[in-house]
Amino acid sequence: MSLIIPEVQCDYLDEGARRFLEALRSDSTTERWVIIHAPKFPNAPMPIPGVEVNVIVDPSSAVLMTLCVPQQKIEYRAGSGWVLGGIAVDPYEQAEELEKALRAYLEEGGINLSRTPIGRAIVFTNAAPPADAPCTVPTFNVNDLATARDFMTKVVETIRATRVAPSADVGRGAWPDYRLSAENAIMIMARLISSTK
Repeated sequence: MSLIIPEVQCDYLDEGARRFLEALRSDSTTERWVIIHAPKFPNAPMPIPGVEVNVIVDPSSAVLMTLCVPQQKIEYRAGSGWVLGGIAVDPYEQAEELEKALRAYLEEGGINLSRTPIGRAIVFTNAAPPADAPCTVPTFNVNDLATARDFMTKVVETIRATRVAPSADVGRGAWPDYRLSAENAIMIMARLISSTK
């Protein structure tokens, strides 16, 4: 069972986002995980209306930032891009910018991220993305997953995959299996928790 900070009143969330957080909160695989809900850090892009950001810290493995996209109508138009609920905005581009802002915020707090695996994922909590849309990071559609266990299996697989990243310091083509150190896990959690106050 994970800890969600700050404690979230799920009443204002859509059903898919609520299922997502409840899966994270209650599944046995999330023991010792900390989920920072809606952290605020400088230089983050203006959020897409309704989108919820969560940072999942698995102290034994990696950090995964998720964007929960609640829009009921999602389109992808070749040549012009993504349209979410009538607004032209690319959730994958926003996730990339948010990850950059997250990394900068942590590094400004004196945290060395050179061997810290941080990844990102998109969670569509209502409508699925079009089949021909380019999904450039792990993407989940809550409605495709029959149970919370199915969803958590996907999240755990994504966190494990996040640990494997190319690194110039071990030679071209090498893919080391990095893990989040206990020291960095504590520092990251402390800095992100302070951002919610």
